[in-house]
Amino acid sequence: MPFTTPSSPKRFGDNPARLRFHSGHTWVRAIGREMAFVGTTEFALAFAGALETILLPREQLLVRPGTLLWSLVSREGRRLGQVSPLGGRVLVVNTGVLKDLDRLQRSPYGSGWLVCIQSPTLPQFCQNLPPLEPDLLGLERMTRAMTQVLGPAADSIRVQDRWKARFGDDLADDQWESLRSKLFPEFRTAESRSDPTT
Repeated sequence: MPFTTPSSPKRFGDNPARLRFHSGHTWVRAIGREMAFVGTTEFALAFAGALETILLPREQLLVRPGTLLWSLVSREGRRLGQVSPLGGRVLVVNTGVLKDLDRLQRSPYGSGWLVCIQSPTLPQFCQNLPPLEPDLLGLERMTRAMTQVLGPAADSIRVQDRWKARFGDDLADDQWESLRSKLFPEFRTAESRSDPTT
C-alpha cells in the first residue's frame, strides 16, 4: 500500500489546515479558543462497515481524554468504540446524523461532526498535533497491522489515497477484532464528575 499525499483535499472542508487528528481515528476542529467539533475519520467509518446506528454521549457529559465518547454500531452487530481526544464538557450532540447516516460518508470532516466539546486545554491540544491528513498520520502503523492480520489481502483495502468503503464488512470476526485491538486504543468507560481535563 503506497504512502501518498491526499489528492482530494476538498473532502476535508474549505480549510483542512484547521483539522487536527488523534491516534484514535478521530478529528478535532476548533471553532473558538475553547470549543471544537469532534468527529470520526474515513478510516474508522470504513473499518466499522455499514452502520446501523451511533451510540452518542449525552449533552453536558464531562469527559477525559481516553474515555469512551461514542460507538459506531454496524449492521453486522459489531461495535467500534472511540475515545475522546479532548477533556471537557460535551455541549452539543449532532443527533441529525442518526437520521441520515449517509451524511457521515458524504462529509465525515464537515457536516458529519458528532459532538461539540468545550475544552480549556484545546489550545495546547492543537499545538501538539499537526494538521495532517488522517490516513497519513499513523499510516505506517495501520499498514503494518493490516498486513500482519490479512496478509496479501491487505493490498486491496487502500486504493490510491482512499480506504475501500465499508471494508470492515468483508472481514471475518476474528480479523476484525484483531485489527480493532491493534488500531483503536482501549478506553475507560467511567464518566468523570470532577475536572475533566486532567
